[in-house]
Amino acid sequence: MASLARNESTLASKRTLLADTAELNDGVPLSERTLGEYVSVLRRMFFVCDIPAWSPVLRSPVRIRSASKHHLADPSLAVAALGATPESLMGDLKTMGFLFESLVAHELIVYARAMDAKVMHYNDDTNLEVDLIVQARDGRWGAFEVKLGADQEDAAAANLNRLEAKMVKRGERGPSVKAVVVGVGAVAHTREDGVKVIPIDALTA
Repeated sequence: MASLARNESTLASKRTLLADTAELNDGVPLSERTLGEYVSVLRRMFFVCDIPAWSPVLRSPVRIRSASKHHLADPSLAVAALGATPESLMGDLKTMGFLFESLVAHELIVYARAMDAKVMHYNDDTNLEVDLIVQARDGRWGAFEVKLGADQEDAAAANLNRLEAKMVKRGERGPSVKAVVVGVGAVAHTREDGVKVIPIDALTA
């Protein structure tokens, strides 16, 4: 659990998880089989709910990286497994950012399930990454970037617009919504480029 918590909201490989378990266990590594069994048990207990990769069409010419993003069912599980405190997280904003993404993913999953939609992530071979994609059964989809601070809004919006342009250029359906979810320093608004900026307190269920 601690290794998964350390790699929350990342695409960390099995090799990385195994190395982490060795570090956390005084240098004694788990076998790949044992790791798989542990993760399988956590999935059956609904502690682990990984976020799959999104491919916009079945035969897309773009090479999509298919690895799932590690996600514990609630960010509080990761915080507890890490033994994190408010003070330690304020001193480690990178980890705080991954946990914040986990919180946003949790909220979007709650809404998506109510609408019979799915939550995924996007990562292709051009290094274009979008944190979260929500897709409805009828094919409509929305793209979400997650940033802890509003000062990252412009870069996040550029990423969303790049994905939209790529889809439209290929003759595929564009997003029904593009949004940046931020933690601090913003009020809800829609930018001139159509990207919505949503503070987390306007999103939480």
